[in-house]
Amino acid sequence: MEQTIAQFILHLFTALGYGGIVVAMAIESCCIPLPSELIMPLAGFLAVQGRFNLWGVALAGALGCVLGSLVAYGIGASGGRSLLLRYGRYVLISPHDAMRADRFFARYGAPAIFATRLMPIVRTFIYVVPVAVRRVVLVGPGIALTHLDLPSRSVVSTVPGTGDLPTGAH
Repeated sequence: MEQTIAQFILHLFTALGYGGIVVAMAIESCCIPLPSELIMPLAGFLAVQGRFNLWGVALAGALGCVLGSLVAYGIGASGGRSLLLRYGRYVLISPHDAMRADRFFARYGAPAIFATRLMPIVRTFIYVVPVAVRRVVLVGPGIALTHLDLPSRSVVSTVPGTGDLPTGAH
């Protein structure tokens, strides 16, 4: 199955270039299981081959993540808790998980958004549970807290596919 996913991602990259990275990362950020841990290293590998620029890959990955996250936020904000409880099981969110996320967010507040954006899997769903359901405002400090990690995370997740790519190469 991993090979099929990798072929799909490679097809996106081949057909759309940097746009393929944006699309793949947007899909992942919309709570659809397409792992960024596969997307970004593959793009990094292609950067080493000269097909992409490392910084372009990082920028495209960050942009895709923002766009997908905003779509997930829109779905969560418009559907609210009832949508989450009704369909959450299809993206592996149980009612128990939703309650735990609410308690965590209530206890730690906005900095919890930033902290959970650094955690694989959790970072994808933070826009739906509880950020969107609670309709946290995504302007000013809200958008900064939710996306402050993107540039560094995009570069760091791209580098494993590059081997020992020196700074500034490609």
